Amino acid sequence: MFLRLFFFDKKAVVVVNAKVEVGYDLSKLEIQIDSLGKKIIINKIPKETINISPDIKYFDLQQSQFNTFSKYELNKINKKSIEKIKKTIAVTTLKSEAKTRLFEEFSKIYQLSATFGWQVVDNTDLEFSKSFNQSF
Repeated sequence: MFLRLFFFDKKAVVVVNAKVEVGYDLSKLEIQIDSLGKKIIINKIPKETINISPDIKYFDLQQSQFNTFSKYELNKINKKSIEKIKKTIAVTTLKSEAKTRLFEEFSKIYQLSATFGWQVVDNTDLEFSKSFNQSF
């Protein structure tokens, strides 16, 4: 009879809005310049970086007096929210859009080098590097 008076259930409604940026840090680009041979040698292009700025809000946080949410549980909810955002990023076009922007930046390098009679040597395994070499 005593246990029927107290409830130990917990519920939380969580709303997550996030700002997600996918890009390449070109300061980590590994290149060599051969001024005598007029060559720009690209050795390594960094992997894309993903920055997530979540805005997590808790609504309708229902807990009993005897069974409250701990900091550990709230942190676990936050981690699950961020993991869900990362899974969502995988099915969006954010990564391909970032690669397109990277492609545009490299096209500027190829165009400038061709204008001044330099050659760009690409030692990376990116798909678009072959199309640059054919264009210029």
